[in-house]
Amino acid sequence: MFTVSTGRLPDYVRKFAFRPNAPVIAVNGTIITDPVTGRHLREFPLADGYGDVLAYIDSNYGGSLVNAESFLAGDTVVCEETSAAQMNAALSPLPAYKILFRLDNADTAEAMAADLNRRFAGRYVFDRSWPFGVEMHTDGSGKGACALLLKKEICRGVSKLIAIGDYENDISMLRAADIGYATANAPDHVKREADALAPSNNEDAVSFVIGQIEAGIS
Repeated sequence: MFTVSTGRLPDYVRKFAFRPNAPVIAVNGTIITDPVTGRHLREFPLADGYGDVLAYIDSNYGGSLVNAESFLAGDTVVCEETSAAQMNAALSPLPAYKILFRLDNADTAEAMAADLNRRFAGRYVFDRSWPFGVEMHTDGSGKGACALLLKKEICRGVSKLIAIGDYENDISMLRAADIGYATANAPDHVKREADALAPSNNEDAVSFVIGQIEAGIS
């Protein structure tokens, strides 16, 4: 079986030339969806009451915050105003699955993600899928949690889970996999979480891993 795990909305996968034959992990592991019907098989929406998170971000990182984007089931809403009150008014009423905070530099984004993961552990997870963004989703969700759900509950009979990742939001999935591949362009700390390396995601990494499977190496 073959599928895709993405930080984007579920409909993004419909643009591909191929169609996965297993449920798709979308919105950074907060929705598992049927690629044919579009029906959500599992959902992990953000719990209400994250105003304290927004206030903390405003107080400590507001000077570097560019905007915030809330990911709903089928759309996104961008809040260009970055004060806690404005973000809370624009984003909190929405039934969101994740919120993406865009910052103006990678160092601050890295520090912010680490800080928020310590401060709000047990409530939310803060991942990065690219250098300048920090993505908030509910604790217990994520690509790794969804990959295990696929293996153990939704796609029963799967004996081996093989995953390919290229950035920090893929780490939980690499850890959950029986064999995890990091791409050549992944950061070093992501590569250290993998069992093996694949070419860059711009150089047919997926084809390489499929070849490894067919050759009996994976």
